[in-house]
Parts: sequence; structure tokens; C-alpha cells
Amino acid sequence: MAEGVAWKLAPLRLHPDYYELSLDNDCILWSMPPAVEQWLAHEDALLLAADVAAMYGKFAPRCPPEPLNSGIRGLPPGFDFERALQQVLTEVEGPLGSELDEQGLQVAALSQRGRPLVVPVTDVSICSPFPPHLPHLGACGAHFIGLNVKALSVGDQRPPSRGVDRGALGPAPPDAVRERGRRAASRSRVSHARGALRHGQPVLDNARRMA
Repeated sequence: MAEGVAWKLAPLRLHPDYYELSLDNDCILWSMPPAVEQWLAHEDALLLAADVAAMYGKFAPRCPPEPLNSGIRGLPPGFDFERALQQVLTEVEGPLGSELDEQGLQVAALSQRGRPLVVPVTDVSICSPFPPHLPHLGACGAHFIGLNVKALSVGDQRPPSRGVDRGALGPAPPDAVRERGRRAASRSRVSHARGALRHGQPVLDNARRMA
């Protein structure tokens, strides 16, 4: 098993009787994509994100030609995810060797009964400084591809990143958005202080830790 592979598959589902939305930890949403709203409105719809290139590892022959990304994955109530994965694994043997294998396995499993609902890159961009990834944010969020990578793959000819051009990411959040963030942080500190009081801990020290 390659480093970082298949963490989203253990456990397969936390609450099988509910809608489950799984996001990579480098995927950030600041508003609800319309495709997610559609997914929640259907009892048996599946959900994936669009990608800028089809990258499915050894499962590519079992995946659709459309580029899809498992960084956003939605499962409906009652969907037997384990069975869907097992059906694919009976056709493609061997361990998962890369993140692309993990993605390909999930895309193949969720595409067996037809095309899932898809969050387009205009809503959640596949964002990084390296083409064909996009240098801008989506309307509802961004998936910052490669943000957690410790080193580039062997043979990867891309130059080291020197940072993303802030101007390419669009305008900074409006003052109202920043103010909501400051208020949320303040409420978090107040809640933390109240918890400290209940447990007899010094409020000042805990507030400093939250600052």
C-alpha cells in the first residue's frame, strides 16, 4: 500500500443510512455546489468531482473516459459501497500502488450503474501552479492538488513551486467575509473559555492558546 493511499476507504462508511459527503483535506468549499444540492435531492444518486485530466492508474480500463476526481465523493443512504468496490477488485488484481489507483478504484466503483452527478471545475477548480491544473478558484471552492505532497514523483519534470500568484486566484474575500471569520474565531475562544471554567482550568492560559 503506497503512502497516503486509501485513507478514505477505512472505514468504507461511517453512517450507511445517511448521505455521506467525503472531501479530500486539500479541498475547500465556501458555498454549496449545485451538483451537491442535486445529489441531496435524489435518494440514490452518486457524486464525484470533475477533473482536468483522466488519471485512474491501473483501473483506467474500468473507468469512463470523462476525467473525474474522487476528492469529492457523495454516497446516498443504503448504497453498498463495499460490494461496488469488490466487484471492481475481482476484475483488477493486486494492491493499490498509488493515489491514482485509489482514485481509479473509486471512480470505477461509482460508475458501474451509470454516470454519477459531477461537480464541474467551474464550481470547484482543480487548482495548482502546474498545468493542466487551473491557476484560479472555482465559484464554490477549490481542490488544491498536490498541497500535501512531500516530494514530486520520480521522473516528474515539473519545476519546484515558487508559490501561487495571488492575483491569479482572484480578488481577496470581501471585508464582510473576513469579519465573519473573526467573529467565528472570537466565539470559539469564548466557548473554549467557558469549557475551561467548567473544568476548573485557568481561563487566561486557555485563551492565550486559542489566540
